[in-house]
Amino acid sequence: MEENRLIAFTATQHSFAVPLVEVSEVIDVGRIESIPGSNPPLEGLAIYRKDKILPVFSLNQLLGGNERGEGDFLLVVRVGSELLGIRVMKIGKVTGYPSDDHISRYEGAPDVPDGAVLGKFQEKGEEFLILDLDRLFSELTKKLDGTFQDPEGRSL
Repeated sequence: MEENRLIAFTATQHSFAVPLVEVSEVIDVGRIESIPGSNPPLEGLAIYRKDKILPVFSLNQLLGGNERGEGDFLLVVRVGSELLGIRVMKIGKVTGYPSDDHISRYEGAPDVPDGAVLGKFQEKGEEFLILDLDRLFSELTKKLDGTFQDPEGRSL
């Protein structure tokens, strides 16, 4: 049933939604350690569950903006077999996936990777962009070709 549900959140002064099945949990941001020589959209690394390193990304920069992320929460998402953090300002509610006739085409920023925004929908006067995280991060991985590494030199 989770594959038919979305979790809403606010980042970069926009409202987004992603399939609930892709979200592992929401946590407080805590401390994010920057990595010397790393490039946006990687903000840094956070310790996750006391024994894991979680790369943290700026959603705004993933979507082509210049500003780093802001907010007090990390949306811990699963992309492929990896866990990644996305800094968000506010967590919204879990809602059902809108029917196709309630989703309209996204005509947004040209820097957004093709297919990263599946569409937009309105709910109670608020507009939400539905993100395809696999597509968003696969485009990033193609561009960076393994530039993100943890302090031990392992690719993230």
